[in-house]
Amino acid sequence: VKDPQLLRKAREFARQGLVRDPARHRIVDEGPWHQEVHSFGLNYRLPDVLAALGSQQLKRLESFKKRRTEIKAAYDVMLSGIDGIEVPAQRDYVAPMWHLYPLRVPAKLRRAVFEKLRSTGVGVQVNYLPAYRHPVFAEQGFAIGTCPNSDNFYAREISLPIYTEMDETMLAQVAKAVKGSLTTV
Repeated sequence: VKDPQLLRKAREFARQGLVRDPARHRIVDEGPWHQEVHSFGLNYRLPDVLAALGSQQLKRLESFKKRRTEIKAAYDVMLSGIDGIEVPAQRDYVAPMWHLYPLRVPAKLRRAVFEKLRSTGVGVQVNYLPAYRHPVFAEQGFAIGTCPNSDNFYAREISLPIYTEMDETMLAQVAKAVKGSLTTV
């Protein structure tokens, strides 16, 4: 590679400008999930073979959606009524493809709950830092607090695993881990 800096910039541009290296982050101590945008980029990551695979997967879209809806409903039952958490809302007039299960926990406990779940093997994640808080927008004058609803949601959100191969035993294990993480923090 003749110019490693140019290669790094090209790779970041091809991934929406995301910077995942904690040593380069401008927002520090956000959490182990943190990634941020320093410059605008695009998503150029779909090779032809993946496009062909995606075309075939579209044939299974309805079965995927059905299973993800079942998983969301099962999580709702297992996690509803637990003090301090909120399950994602489901409006009657919307039929989402649940690619995330955005559970909300008390903001002051989120990091501890996240780390406890990760330590027990639950593939929890935090999605997503409000767009205006990424450095690329902050440099354009967007101040923290500009979008209080987004900030509130982000401060409390953790995403539980949700994928079509999850069975009832796996769902029960995740729910048990969530309950346990809230009692041990």
